[in-house]
Amino acid sequence: MIKARLPAGDLREACNLWTSKIEPLVRTRELTLRKTIHKGAPLYNTGLAFFVAGDFDSALSYFIAADKEDVANKGNHSFMVVTGHHPLSAEVLVDPLANTLVPHWTTTYTNVTGSTLTPNEIKTLLQWLASEPMDCVQVLIALHRFKRSLDGLDNQAAQHIRVRAIADILTVLESSLKKRFSPTIKLLGALLTELQQGKQTLTSFNQLNSDFNVAHPQRTPARHSAAATNWIITTAIARIKLATARADKMGLVCSLAQHLRNGLAHSVDPALNIYNTRPLAIEVAGLAFSALRIAKHGADNTL
Repeated sequence: MIKARLPAGDLREACNLWTSKIEPLVRTRELTLRKTIHKGAPLYNTGLAFFVAGDFDSALSYFIAADKEDVANKGNHSFMVVTGHHPLSAEVLVDPLANTLVPHWTTTYTNVTGSTLTPNEIKTLLQWLASEPMDCVQVLIALHRFKRSLDGLDNQAAQHIRVRAIADILTVLESSLKKRFSPTIKLLGALLTELQQGKQTLTSFNQLNSDFNVAHPQRTPARHSAAATNWIITTAIARIKLATARADKMGLVCSLAQHLRNGLAHSVDPALNIYNTRPLAIEVAGLAFSALRIAKHGADNTL
C-alpha cells in the first residue's frame, strides 16, 4: 500500500492501517497461536508512512517499536530500514535528501571530507550513526526538516526550522563524540580537540579558535551573541574556501561546528545571518553534515 500511495504523497490511509486493521488481527492470531508474531515489517512500514506524512514523532515511535521486535525475535538491532538499506526506505528516507540537498552540498562536502556525497554515502553515514539508534534518527529527522523548510512558504517559520535542524545535527555530532570517548564529561570543543589530537587538522582548528577568543573573549556576554555566531560563520567559510589543504578545511569546519553549536544552544535569535539568508543556511547545514563525516573519519582512523 505504501508503494502504491507514495507517488501521490498522501499516506494517511496507510498510517492508520496498522492500528485500525492489522494490529487487532495480529493480536487475535497471537492469542490463538499462544506465541508472539514478529511484527517488525508492518511496524517499519507504518513508520515510513508517518515519516512521509511529516509526522516524525509518530514515525520514530513505530521505528523503535519495530526495532524492539527485531531484538526480541532476532537478538540484535538491525535498523537497516531506517538507514535506507531497503528499497522502499531508500526511496522514502534517502532519495528525497539526495535529490534536494546533494546538489547544494556535494562540492564542498567532497572538498572538505574527501568523500563523494551520494545516496550510498548518506546511507553509510546513517549506518555508522545507527550504532546509537537515536543519533541516527535525530540526524535523519533534522535533514528532512531542513529539506522541507526549502519547500513552500519561505517565511520566519521556515527560517526557524532550518536553523533548529542545523542545531540538531550539531547536537548529534557532540553526542556521537561523547559516546566514542566515553566515559567523558567533556563538551564539544574539548571532544573535537581530542578527535584531532596529533593530526594536521588541529592547526587550523586551534588558529580559528584562538582568533574567535580574541574577537569574543571568554566569560563575556558577547561571546554567545548573534554577532559572535555571525562572525564565526563568516570567518570560517571564508577560510575554508581559501584553504588548499583538506586537513585545514577539516579543522576549520570543526571549529565552526564548536562555536555554532554553542551559539545556537544559547538563543533563538532571528538576528543570525543563517535565519535571514537562505543560501547561507543551506551552506552552513552542509558544513554541519560534513562535520559528522569528519567524526566518522576519526572513528575509522582516516582523518
